[in-house]
Amino acid sequence: MTQFDMDWYESEEEFLADVKERTANANLLVGAAKGDQEAFKKLDMGLQAFVSSYLDDKQRAELAKMQPIDIIDNIYHWEKVGCEELQDIYDAQDAGYAVPSPSVSAPDNAPAWRPK
Repeated sequence: MTQFDMDWYESEEEFLADVKERTANANLLVGAAKGDQEAFKKLDMGLQAFVSSYLDDKQRAELAKMQPIDIIDNIYHWEKVGCEELQDIYDAQDAGYAVPSPSVSAPDNAPAWRPK
């Protein structure tokens, strides 16, 4: 069950906006894990990196099976992890290392996709 600490919010409107944003991102993240390119494109760069580069194929398949309500508490943390992943990629490229592009296979025989 998802829990929100109302003390973090200055108003009910701020709380509801946060719930709405997290829910939308959770839906997009599950869709992206299933191979939905449109959902992937709507995610911010941190969550794009999380789903396409940080997660391996098995983890991505597990995420694709999850219900959005079960992951909304993790959205901000996963976005931070994705941003750290992006920074690692940029640092490796700056150091002259060739960084391979991840290949992503979605479960249930969905077509494979690559972020552009």
